Amino acid sequence: MPWLHKQPDLKNNPLYLEPRVTGVESSLEKVAVYIMPPPNSDKVVNTTNFNNLSALALTSNLPIEIRFQSGTYNIQTLFVFNNTKVKLQTNTTLNFTAGTFYNPETGGNSTVSSVFMNARPYNSDDSNITGYNGHSNITIEGGTVYGGCFMTMMHGNNITVRNVKIMDATADHSFQVNSSRNVLIEGCEFYGVPVQDVSRNYVECIQIDWCTSGGAPGWVSTAPIYDHTTNDGVIIRNCTFGKSLNPTKLQTIYTAIGSHSTDGGRKNKNILIEGCKFADSTYANITAREMENVTIRNNSFSSTDINGNLLHIDGTNNINVYGNTFKDGRRAIYANATVGLHVYNNDIYGGWSYQIFTTEGCENISIVSNSFRDFTFGSTSANAIIALRSAKRFFVENNMAYNVSLSPLNSTGAAQDTMFVFIYATTGDTSKDGFIGRNMVDDYMKIKLDSKVTYSSSVNVYTASQNAGLSWCSIGDSITNGGNSDGTSTQGYYQEYALPLIHNVKTHYKRGYSGYSATKYTNGATGGSVQDKTAEIETADIYTIFLGTNDFSRNAPIGSTADAIGKLDSFWGGLKQIYVDLTNKNMNATIIMITPMKRTVVSGGSTIHWNTSNTAGFKLVDYVNAIKEFASQYGLPVIDLFSISGVSDQTASTLLYDGLHPRVVGNARIGKLIGRQMNSLV
Repeated sequence: MPWLHKQPDLKNNPLYLEPRVTGVESSLEKVAVYIMPPPNSDKVVNTTNFNNLSALALTSNLPIEIRFQSGTYNIQTLFVFNNTKVKLQTNTTLNFTAGTFYNPETGGNSTVSSVFMNARPYNSDDSNITGYNGHSNITIEGGTVYGGCFMTMMHGNNITVRNVKIMDATADHSFQVNSSRNVLIEGCEFYGVPVQDVSRNYVECIQIDWCTSGGAPGWVSTAPIYDHTTNDGVIIRNCTFGKSLNPTKLQTIYTAIGSHSTDGGRKNKNILIEGCKFADSTYANITAREMENVTIRNNSFSSTDINGNLLHIDGTNNINVYGNTFKDGRRAIYANATVGLHVYNNDIYGGWSYQIFTTEGCENISIVSNSFRDFTFGSTSANAIIALRSAKRFFVENNMAYNVSLSPLNSTGAAQDTMFVFIYATTGDTSKDGFIGRNMVDDYMKIKLDSKVTYSSSVNVYTASQNAGLSWCSIGDSITNGGNSDGTSTQGYYQEYALPLIHNVKTHYKRGYSGYSATKYTNGATGGSVQDKTAEIETADIYTIFLGTNDFSRNAPIGSTADAIGKLDSFWGGLKQIYVDLTNKNMNATIIMITPMKRTVVSGGSTIHWNTSNTAGFKLVDYVNAIKEFASQYGLPVIDLFSISGVSDQTASTLLYDGLHPRVVGNARIGKLIGRQMNSLV
């Protein structure tokens, strides 16, 4: 399939468009600075003081900055205009009470529940604002705000809100982004929105929406301000969302970020949400509805209370979801009617629904290099990690699924399938043109297709047995064999620390032989050579060769690159023979060389120091260099433990129990090093 066979190239592939957000915060040079009077107990006085200062931006030729002093200000709605920066001190608090404005459409007063606004309700000038021509170049920083909706923004351009703690909102939303461009919300904390009726259990803390009379009341319904301009360029970065910090309040978060609206096919575009932490949502962490060109990356999704989906996607085109963690919740990801859904390099765990990742009616789907783990299925209907319903052009490869419970018995007491991928379709539709590549999943998990699935001639579908992951055979001496003991406890072996880090490896064969080497000795030294064991070494996709320390201690001649295959009495000849034996088993295998670690002298243990010459005239580093040169000649990767293991004269007593063999902490250290490097190679 031409659309995806590898991890997306975000820079060069037009299918993967990152949000285009530029000029988020204008540089306000030659700023006129105004200091707010100290807090007054009268909210009207405080509000009037601010709005009088803010109005200077309408008459001044210079940008202005309004600085709040420390303390608590009781306020009503504050208006910010072009080229204005508002700075709250860290210990500045704003306590909001809703105000009223005369509504000519009703002939009475209407309530306005926003703390900050960049447009004045029922003002004739502001009612005619359209496009991105509203009051712009606005920055608000710092402080704590209680009550109301922190900001209602309409038709703005270059709006920045940074490092504000927004507590216990009393309006439906904590922040409304309406019909604006180049918006940055960064480093803010949002705790609690009002308890909603069950029919509105989806309302957003930050709402990204069009400027409509229903969504942003404040002007007559026919006012030009309600022109339905889409948002273009919104960044929400490093923000935190959760329930109220006041234990006496019931305020929670329903949806942290997003929209529940549609607007005639219009889509808000170029949205970036990154580095945020979500908790306590009861509907969704993010609802990406009617958007395009969206990136959601490096966030922490979580909620033990959620009854919906951690990430809910609906009617969105070209969305990239990567580098996130998804923890708990009913379902991690749900996507509907989305074209261009690309989900990769996420860690998804702890869910409890009957499906963990569900798509319905989506096209151009890639699900690549994710881990799905630690799920407990509880449904008596079909349980699946990934469910693709009426999917068109989908690609699933290089994912992991492990520590997943078996599906419970169905309602009649019969066993039912536990599926890694379930591909099905609604009546009258099909799922088609898909590729299920190589994924590492537990043996009992299946790929299941229903009768409404068709495939083009270019499509391959792998069965579960073909989906079992790569095999690794670790070859070496007693360090590879592991399980050594210092008389009190086992020291384990490095492979147990490496395996969890190698995403593509499922099967491991341990072939470590105590005292063995690459060289077949003719100099009177005792100990076997690995060539004697090649018949029992399994055929595998990956081989690691971790030898050399016994060759050093037993004075093996190194030889040279000219040594022939079969010249087993030299280190070079022995390495060549092992290579030939392994490629005869699997000519397509990946062979990785591992250099020996440094070693010291310990009574009753190692008898030769790494920096001492043996009787053949070689130091350990000479064998290390021979391994590197051999690998270079044969085009093999090297994991250089001699240089990076952390074992030295200063650390040997901590990492090695006898100057040579690793303790538990040593095995953990080198195993993780090996695992991380192998994962990047295979």
